[in-house]
Amino acid sequence: METLDEITREIYARFEEDVRRLHAIEPLWQPCTNCSDGYCCKNETVPVMQHEWERIVKFVRSEMPENQKRRLQTNVDRGRPKCPFLMRERCSVYPVRAWTCRIYPYTISQHRANHPGKFIAPFCPAYAQVFGSKEHDLAAYQPEIVQKLTDCPLVEIRIKDNLKFWVIDISFYAAEIWAALPRNDKGVMDGDDMHNWMGVVKYLRDSRRIDHSRFLNLLGLD
Repeated sequence: METLDEITREIYARFEEDVRRLHAIEPLWQPCTNCSDGYCCKNETVPVMQHEWERIVKFVRSEMPENQKRRLQTNVDRGRPKCPFLMRERCSVYPVRAWTCRIYPYTISQHRANHPGKFIAPFCPAYAQVFGSKEHDLAAYQPEIVQKLTDCPLVEIRIKDNLKFWVIDISFYAAEIWAALPRNDKGVMDGDDMHNWMGVVKYLRDSRRIDHSRFLNLLGLD
């Protein structure tokens, strides 16, 4: 029987292939593909599931260079509000980044775990003008589906002012992940469905079960 880690790895691999297809047919996402400053990571905290956190911990301990580990320890010690894994505007744990990091901003979903039916517009300078929003504004739209591809979950949507573009419908992915989570506690900490990065850091750092030194030890930063 497949483990949760094996199931999600397979899902993430399929999703990355859909991302490549999306980038090949939709020029709108070119600025996102070539992002130079990690804007979303600097200005947003994202949910992370426990099994994803455990995968990140293993990556940090076994594959992260020592200089990055020192930077990570500084970020954690200072309680930096943005993602502690963002270093020099790049994700230092990119191969094992969380599901939410992977899907934003070019997805929609009908699943209850992902803003059902909504398109959440990017809020960085590269897209503010495209979507008529302001930086830091998290705008959600109820899109109209114009057309779908038959061989993959790419859909063309229409939002305000007749703006049309392609995104990925992650409904089936979200349902697969949700179904794979253990039924007792859904595989997450403290009884919640999700925690953001700094929530996880704070939980591990301040928990009676894992104090600050134990947290650093867990990441191999002691």
